[in-house]
Amino acid sequence: MIFCPVQSKQLRERLTLGEIMFKRHFFGQLFLAVAIFSFFAIVNAATSSQTVYLVDEPLPKIIEKLEKKGMSLQEIRNHLRNTLPKITPELARQKFNIKWLDSTLPYNYPEIAICYMDSKVGYGLFAMDDIKEGGEIAEYIGKHIVDEKAFKKNDYIVNAGGVDGLSFEKIDAKNEGNAARFAQHLLSGDTLKFYGYTSNSMPRNAIATANAGLRLEGTIADRHMVLIATKDIFMFEQIGYEYASDYGYEGTMWPEEPYLFDVKGETIPKSEYQILFKGILLLDQFTKQYALLKGMSEGELRSLPKSERVVDNHMVVDISEGSLAIVDLKVWEEQISRLRNRLVIPSYFVHSYTKIDKFIEILKELDEYGFGEEDRVKILNAAKDNNYKKANQLLNSLKKELREEEMEL
Repeated sequence: MIFCPVQSKQLRERLTLGEIMFKRHFFGQLFLAVAIFSFFAIVNAATSSQTVYLVDEPLPKIIEKLEKKGMSLQEIRNHLRNTLPKITPELARQKFNIKWLDSTLPYNYPEIAICYMDSKVGYGLFAMDDIKEGGEIAEYIGKHIVDEKAFKKNDYIVNAGGVDGLSFEKIDAKNEGNAARFAQHLLSGDTLKFYGYTSNSMPRNAIATANAGLRLEGTIADRHMVLIATKDIFMFEQIGYEYASDYGYEGTMWPEEPYLFDVKGETIPKSEYQILFKGILLLDQFTKQYALLKGMSEGELRSLPKSERVVDNHMVVDISEGSLAIVDLKVWEEQISRLRNRLVIPSYFVHSYTKIDKFIEILKELDEYGFGEEDRVKILNAAKDNNYKKANQLLNSLKKELREEEMEL
């Protein structure tokens, strides 16, 4: 072999061109591989699955049984992970009759469990691991509702409209959702103190209190609600938060509405405690749902009507964002005159866009004729939605029937 240190200019250019082509090919392939990897990473991040277990009783009960057998918490956790069924779309449809949805936010969600509690309560949500304060538990996901007129309350709706008050958006997880919809209503320690909770049979700290809350994320065009830990949550502990008015509970409702739970996940009987709180509940004659009007002293409660709008002997009360209650002042005064711990006053809950004057006109006419409750609700529901043509047609039809009956007599 002859070693030649000198190359021709043509050969050097040819080698340089070959090196360039090789480098372009190599880095092109590398770029393509990175692009493909990034694409699938983005796709996978767009929907984040979460391991959710199904349990036939509250986790604390199971833990208590297994600890008596000498198992450590670590052994119990491994045992449960190996034996409990995991929620799949098919299992969710079979057990809960819902469409199961994966989270759309790419968080590293913890393992959690949906546990059957009892026939009245149904299911609750429990932690399978320790969750630090501020940690994401699950995205509250479901059907997005942006049409206020079509909105109907149920036990699985949360508000995603934000604090700006400029947009109407709800998330309805009644028929489609994930684990977040199973978090029960738990009161905060401050709320229990506010109510003056007292019990002779159990200490106040035996009650399970709220350890989570909903956080709004995203932009106005793309809102998300995430259930987060508001304090450290320990492994196998129940997860819950205070429900808001979208569920039919106006802020903080009476503590037993719907239920109180102990730290073992069991329902506390109402006979075990009492509430020393004074206040007023408005009862909606349409849905039979309640709204807590105010928690105040007796003197403040008696003078409250002065601070509210009065239209033709009816008080109009702002009970929540987008909702008003119409209360007959005579009924109000009668109830207030015999004030006791809890007053329940019949009311009509209407939309913020309802034409109040016209609604009250029809309400007074119905009172004058004394029509039955079913007919009243049909007519007033139409008036509630400003469909006064339909309301008057129904009303006139009832008047005609009444006149015909009187003529026969």
